Amino acid sequence: MPGAGPYAPPPGRPYAPGHPGTGFGPGLPVPPPPAPLPPPRVRFRPLGALRTGRATADALFNRPGPGRVEDPAVRRAQLWRAVTGALSTIALVHAYGTDGGWSDVVDDGVFRLVMAPVLLVLLGPVVVTLFIRQAPPRYRPTLRSRLWLPVKTVGWFFGSYLVCVPTLAGLFWLMERAPSPWNLLVGLAGLAALFWMLPFLLFSLLNTARYAFNAATVHAYLPAVLTVSLVWAFAGVGFLADGMPHNGPPEAQLAALLGGPLTVSLIAVWELHRLRTRFGVRLRT
Repeated sequence: MPGAGPYAPPPGRPYAPGHPGTGFGPGLPVPPPPAPLPPPRVRFRPLGALRTGRATADALFNRPGPGRVEDPAVRRAQLWRAVTGALSTIALVHAYGTDGGWSDVVDDGVFRLVMAPVLLVLLGPVVVTLFIRQAPPRYRPTLRSRLWLPVKTVGWFFGSYLVCVPTLAGLFWLMERAPSPWNLLVGLAGLAALFWMLPFLLFSLLNTARYAFNAATVHAYLPAVLTVSLVWAFAGVGFLADGMPHNGPPEAQLAALLGGPLTVSLIAVWELHRLRTRFGVRLRT
């Protein structure tokens, strides 16, 4: 009979205390039940939020396309130009000063970074239209068909700001007005959103300024052409709004006004030359 015999478990209590199947002999104490596991700890990792915010911005605004060409030499030249431009600005301000001091320099840099996408959206249709008109007629439909990704990228960019900025403002508004202890929970949620959204918004701006809303999808020349148009537009707007820089001799004023656009233009021309000679990229054949 199955289950019969001297070691069959008693009915109703299989392997009760004292039964050989338990491993404990008669009279030995029954071991206590295991302690319950503590609940998992939820940890806030700021560095992880920074990385995911940057990765999301890269995935949206730094996308490889059919016309994208990565040239390390051009990237190094652009980096050195940025460093040299920053050092030149510091040297000019240190030597001749500015009307608003160092805070004016910082405000101008932040203003340019924030306004660059807006100015690109305003300039982009004109520049892209003229660019496509320079291509042979048989290539124009193909170039126009590739405009869907830059247009979507513009929508992602402004949509991201329309979501992120009001979300942050609303969370901190609630934190000020919510009763305790809810204000603490809202504050933690706002801090977590801040750690994710700030790098996302910052790298969205940087990628937009560098890749011009994924314009390389249309043609490899287009980011350089848009960048040159952007820096000269900034120079023109600054000159019309404020005139020449007010401090220093005329040579220093010209260097402050034209140094950035000229160096950006020279590197862009060199980039187009390398695209044509080293990578075989052409606009007209």
